[in-house]
Amino acid sequence: MPDTKEVLPRIHFRQGPARVSIPYNGKLRFTERTVLRLATLLVAERERRGTRKGTRALTPWAQAVLVLRWFRDGVRVKDLCADNEISSSVGYRYLHEGIAVLAWQAPDPTRATP
Repeated sequence: MPDTKEVLPRIHFRQGPARVSIPYNGKLRFTERTVLRLATLLVAERERRGTRKGTRALTPWAQAVLVLRWFRDGVRVKDLCADNEISSSVGYRYLHEGIAVLAWQAPDPTRATP
C-alpha cells in the first residue's frame, strides 16, 4: 500500500520482576486517511465531552491507531496498553470510546430499505 504509515510500537517481555522493552518498526495496515478519519471523530467526541487539552494519556491519533490495531489484527488489549504505556483500565476506556464513535457513524437500520 503506498499510503501506509510507519508506527513505532514496543514489544514487552517479562523476565522475572524486570520488564524489557524492545522497540521495533511496524507498518500500519491501513491508509493514513483511515487513521485520520477516526482521529477526527475522536477529537469531536472529546470536544463534545468537554475534555481539556493535555488531560489524556494518548493523542487522538494514537488512540485511533490503538482502536484500529485491535480491529485489524486482534491485538490483545493488554499488549496495546503495554505498547502505549497506559493502564489496562485506560486502554479499555479508549478502546470502547473508539468503538462507540465508529458505531455512531453507522447508518440507522430503521431507515434501511427492504
